[in-house]
Amino acid sequence: MAEVKNAFIKSKMNKDLDSRLLPSGEYRDGQNIQVSKSEGEDVGALENAVGNLPAETTSGANDVDNVDFSVLSGLSTGTLKSIGVYADTNTSNIFVFLTDFTEQPDIYPSVSYSPDANNYIYSYNTLNGNVTKIVQGPFLNFSTSNPIYGINLLEELLFWTDNRNQPRSIDISISANGTYYTSEDLISVATYNPYQAIDLYYQDTTTTPATPYYVTSMQDVTSPTFPNGVANTYYNPNWPGDPDYLENKFVTFSYRFKFRSGEYSIMAPFTQEAFVPKQDGYFLNEDEDSAYRSTIVDFMANKVNSVGLYIPLPFAANDLSNSLNVEEIEILYKESDSLTIKALDSVTFDVFSKLENGNTNNTLKYLYDYQSRKPYKTLPESEIIRVYDKVPVRAFGQEVIGNRIVYSNFQDKHTPPATIDYDVAVTPKDEFLQPTDKALWTTSAIEYPMHNVKQNRNYQVGFILSDRYGRQSTTILSPINTELKTQDGITYGGSTFYHPYKVNPGAGNNDINSWPGDSLKILFNTAIDDGDVNLQTGWPGLYNGDASNINYNPLGWYSYKIVVKQTEQEYYNVYLPGILNDYPDFTSSGRSDAPDAQGTIAHITLLSDNVNKVPRDLTEVGPEQLQYRSDVRLFGRVTPNFNLNTAPTHNEPYYPIDNAMTAVSISEQNNMFLIATRAAPYNTIYQTDSDPYIARLSQNRVGAAPLPNAIGSSSVNSLTSAYKIVLGVFETAPVESLLEIFWETSTSGIISELNAVAGISTSADGWIQSGASGQTQDFVFNQSEASIAGEMITTTPFAPTYQENFVSVPFIDSDVVLLEVKRASGQILYNSGMSSLNRYFNPIIKIVKGTGTNPQGFDTYNVQINKPLVFSEEPTDNRLLFKFSITGTNPVKETGLPVTLPLTLINKPPSITYPTPANIGLPISVPGGRNPEDLENPIITFQGLNGALGSSTQEQTVGLVWSISNVLPALSSLEISADGVLTETSGNANGKYSFDLTVKDTNANTGALSFTQPMNAIFGQEQISPNFGSFVSQSYTSKTFSKGMESAGLYWSADYSSVVDSSPVPGDMVNIGTGPNARSINQDVTLSNSGLIGSSINAERKNDNSSFLDGSNPQQPYVLKNSNYKPSYFDTSLAVDSNTDSTLKNGTAYVKLDFQYKSWPKYDPTYSTPGYSVGEVYPNCGTQLGVAWSAYMQYRPDSTTDWITAVDVEGRDIRFGSSGVNILDLGGQGSAGALGQFTSSNSYLAQGFLNNSTESGAIANASNEDTVLATSEWVGCGQQNLNSSQSPPTTVVSKVFAFGKDQSYQTNSDKFGEYRLLVKYPQKDATSFEWRMIPSTTSTSSMQDFVLYRGSQLTDQNIKVRVSFGDFYYPTPSVDSSFGYKIAINGSANYEIASQIRPTVEVWAREWSMEYVTQFYTDSNLSTPYVGTFDGNYYSYSPLTQLPSNNPPFNTLNGSETASPLGIGSDIVASDNLVRDGIVNRRFVARFNGDGLKYSQSARPCTGNTQ
Repeated sequence: MAEVKNAFIKSKMNKDLDSRLLPSGEYRDGQNIQVSKSEGEDVGALENAVGNLPAETTSGANDVDNVDFSVLSGLSTGTLKSIGVYADTNTSNIFVFLTDFTEQPDIYPSVSYSPDANNYIYSYNTLNGNVTKIVQGPFLNFSTSNPIYGINLLEELLFWTDNRNQPRSIDISISANGTYYTSEDLISVATYNPYQAIDLYYQDTTTTPATPYYVTSMQDVTSPTFPNGVANTYYNPNWPGDPDYLENKFVTFSYRFKFRSGEYSIMAPFTQEAFVPKQDGYFLNEDEDSAYRSTIVDFMANKVNSVGLYIPLPFAANDLSNSLNVEEIEILYKESDSLTIKALDSVTFDVFSKLENGNTNNTLKYLYDYQSRKPYKTLPESEIIRVYDKVPVRAFGQEVIGNRIVYSNFQDKHTPPATIDYDVAVTPKDEFLQPTDKALWTTSAIEYPMHNVKQNRNYQVGFILSDRYGRQSTTILSPINTELKTQDGITYGGSTFYHPYKVNPGAGNNDINSWPGDSLKILFNTAIDDGDVNLQTGWPGLYNGDASNINYNPLGWYSYKIVVKQTEQEYYNVYLPGILNDYPDFTSSGRSDAPDAQGTIAHITLLSDNVNKVPRDLTEVGPEQLQYRSDVRLFGRVTPNFNLNTAPTHNEPYYPIDNAMTAVSISEQNNMFLIATRAAPYNTIYQTDSDPYIARLSQNRVGAAPLPNAIGSSSVNSLTSAYKIVLGVFETAPVESLLEIFWETSTSGIISELNAVAGISTSADGWIQSGASGQTQDFVFNQSEASIAGEMITTTPFAPTYQENFVSVPFIDSDVVLLEVKRASGQILYNSGMSSLNRYFNPIIKIVKGTGTNPQGFDTYNVQINKPLVFSEEPTDNRLLFKFSITGTNPVKETGLPVTLPLTLINKPPSITYPTPANIGLPISVPGGRNPEDLENPIITFQGLNGALGSSTQEQTVGLVWSISNVLPALSSLEISADGVLTETSGNANGKYSFDLTVKDTNANTGALSFTQPMNAIFGQEQISPNFGSFVSQSYTSKTFSKGMESAGLYWSADYSSVVDSSPVPGDMVNIGTGPNARSINQDVTLSNSGLIGSSINAERKNDNSSFLDGSNPQQPYVLKNSNYKPSYFDTSLAVDSNTDSTLKNGTAYVKLDFQYKSWPKYDPTYSTPGYSVGEVYPNCGTQLGVAWSAYMQYRPDSTTDWITAVDVEGRDIRFGSSGVNILDLGGQGSAGALGQFTSSNSYLAQGFLNNSTESGAIANASNEDTVLATSEWVGCGQQNLNSSQSPPTTVVSKVFAFGKDQSYQTNSDKFGEYRLLVKYPQKDATSFEWRMIPSTTSTSSMQDFVLYRGSQLTDQNIKVRVSFGDFYYPTPSVDSSFGYKIAINGSANYEIASQIRPTVEVWAREWSMEYVTQFYTDSNLSTPYVGTFDGNYYSYSPLTQLPSNNPPFNTLNGSETASPLGIGSDIVASDNLVRDGIVNRRFVARFNGDGLKYSQSARPCTGNTQ
């Protein structure tokens, strides 16, 4: 019987078809079966699947034990959990994936990592029981939450994916018991991405000067000399390469790694073109003439034939195989006009791991010496277009199909940031610098010496981010922002930047030899976000390769590269035989007849290839057409110099700005000038005999700056004489590409370096600093702009370090030399050749280890400041580059090569110095009534200092920028300039305004600090002349104007030579009396000039007549004095110079006089009472005692006119006539006994009150209106002593006058000029008082009446006149701008009746003097006038408050003129509590109209009567 066999090679179960229709190799159903994979004839046969058995292994003396991977790993049984198993039936090996880590259940969409996790991959052989550890380590990042389903073995490569990490693979043949694979770099399927371009520079230590310096590695080694005849330093007669191979090529270089697996990495970024033009791009000898003859520049060919390719390596060259499995480095080559990429060489590990001298290469670079050799192979297209490995970031499924690994359910890329905050600019290349922060390296000036950024182009700069394994982002741009930023003197703007043609720098400023070419600059504003990994959004975070760190993240963004889109591509340079700014067929003398004026057109000759560069537009032309136009736009670049009516002598650069010229007509010469005044030839046209093509250009927009100049040379007054032809150059507008392509640059780096420079740090790597108790600390630079000479740059000494096992370790023995200190901007601050006067630092100080000042076990150093530095607005000025030479002798690690340490000078906040600290919080007064032309004038110019405390005064004031904010009430016209000038330009400001004044240093640029001070400004009234002075007498112990028997004068004058005795002098101020005694005294009482300078007292006279002695024991003579003062005696802020002009020139001034009198006992030697002093006689109850003064205020416009009585701002004569009384009794006896309850703190006890406000009549020979009388009633009655707690009452009569400019009513003329204030010595009252307190100088009779007890002493103590003066509206810097009052709600047509109505309504006024109140307002800001029930009647008013009691408001204290607290004529009695309330109730009465305005001259103080 036939035997039917079925081989189930397909290993496929098919339940869809009828069993009779099943194809061969498939089966309908099966359980517990497997398909044989035998190599024998039974391949494909079904077999029973063997059941599970415990895995066993042999240990010890052939003992058989169950396999426990936890125990094998040194852990407790059951610690490890299996998360994946794969069985290889070919080798009978089972691969087991184990971990003890479980992901936190609620952490999604983030992920966590444990550096303490135990992760393993083991293999177990089912035949021999062998257990092999393949991989171990926390970097495997396994989790029981992510079981591994996708596991495959392809030959010797074990692949797996867990949807947690990226897909991985290992070679199981080299597991080395779990010690070979130690990092993600070795197990990832995606290979390491070499992100850095090849460097084309190196440090030359073989040539002069002896100090090593950096040079480009693109060199001409085949020319013995340079074009100028100087010997070529790099000439090598034995060089084996092809000297002409690169001559006509623009080539770039790259590299890629070949790994042990046979895979290649993606290509590193290419270099820029290795091109340096012959002659370094300079026209030499006859090159210019040759250029316009041939229209080409012969020397624009590549002089480079030898290129040193310095390949950057991620690990030391000798460690590259172990760290990355790199076996070869393949050198790549690309020509600019080719799409292919070719391989120059493949350098094996045994080559690149060695140096040329055979020593091990433990550096991070490999030098490949390219000698102009041809490539040996071309890369296939699949390799050329491979910009990243198509390996998923994460994948859930994995399988082998067709001998290929295939992934499913995967994430194929990272999510990049939407934008990166950066800005772009184009400026000249920076000096070659390599600070610690690699992102700040500037190498292009050396590396690519002839490269440049093309002008008149738009550049869009973007970032591409990549993880460590080459998965790249799309191009990332900066956010759209119209704001420009300035840093280091460079203006940046967004990711797109237009680089215009340079402007004309002016004569003598165009040194092309000093211009290094331009480069793109990127200002990186904000660090790329280091946010957590987010599986939901695809955000990978930033790379962290430290597997011992809890933030380990090998898949984060790792590197960046810069890409640039520039769509304006090909263009031509048109080399011309001259450019004529005229018509060639018109001489200069006939220029006026030419069709176009000079400067509007230009003519050029088109020869050879220029005919194609400026092509004629041949579309839609007729067969007879002889002249054509051209669409090509031309930009002038080089022009013959222009000398009017003179041929050019040379050419010079041309700066077109944005002016494109167009060829409006192109024709053969003889067809161009058909109406010529003279036929060809023309001396201004090159090869005129050959009838060349001529182009007529429209010069378009030229002229005076900012427009470009006209281009071309001038014609001369001859069409046949010799005319010098010199080279001119135009540049054609570029061809605009329609391809939106970002081109890769050679600028790249790692993101951590980029983020490091997003902020400024004063920490430096590679150095440590001494700490406390012998410990060390991080290096911290301590120098600020406040640091002074002699301080150190760090608080404790520092030392250099080297790396050992990724740890910074200080050299035990070292030698460090400070070679140089300079700013990043280039200024040299220190080198060994500088004198001590010029250098900013002193040589380094070494503190040998183990000495008394260095307890450390290693040598330390410090640098002393020699001259302070000021923090600059230019960040590159604050970036200090300390260049050291470091030689480590224990261990030997350095060989004296320079090491540059970049440090940042620390800024300190500024301060305000004007107004001074004492006055900074006081209001700024701004006069009202400013003329329109004055509104732009400064209110005040603030002054300040930056933090450079140790620098010169001039340096301390640089870089300050002022601003104001929070102006309340809002006032948009209040502005401040950047240099501190405050203005208010509307003229509408009125009242008090508050604002915050801020001063910033460094011109408010990067790193600026600020100081803010709240300020107040008061607008309204014009201020007085500063030299008028200001003095407020608040105490009887301060400077007095007159004391005792003293006459005094105070003078405001421009000429003090005649101010005192100039006429007319008031009558009673001259000598009075006929008696010998009177005459002898009055001689010295007459005012004189001689006391004005140097001394306040002119003369004092002690009368030698015994009748003028007082009653003291022994008796003392009375002293009469005469004193003359200038304002500077009282206001010490004024200059004492005798020539200082103190006249009133503007504003409103005031004078306030306080006349003070206080009683004392009479002396009678015949009177004696037991228990009392002999001679003390006390008056009867109710006796009034007092004195009188005559006082005058005079005015004259200037020193040539006579004095007249001064007038106040309301038009009244200034007359001091008045009288005051005080009746208060401490003892409770006499007529005022009922008021004895008052204490000495009550104002009425201290001052009394007015009983007449206009006259006194107290001096017989003086006008009543000029006489001031002060009297007081004796305290107690009869012959009674005062006890220690009691004091006799004092009477003060105050008078206030405002004069100068009428700023209230503006109806009275200004009274500007000289003023003098005169007060005659006090005199006895002419009325019939029983007691006279002082002697009379006009009579010798009745001496017993005035020769009183201690009279000569007590007159000085108890009789005084105080003076206050200054600006009426701004009497002190701290005075308010408004003052509170109370006003009666009702008034009366009769002022006496109105005065009886008590004020109750709170109001405010601008004036502090009750006499000169103009208008009341409802609020302290004086915004709303108070009209109340005003109807033209009189109303009473008084100060609002006297609080705080120790500092009452200025108007309360100074403005009431000691008025009565009651209505006019009222008796002052104890029953009225207004008296008890103190000075706050002193009352005035005035008349107000319906608008609330006080009638001028209507105010008067209330006067009271004694009972």
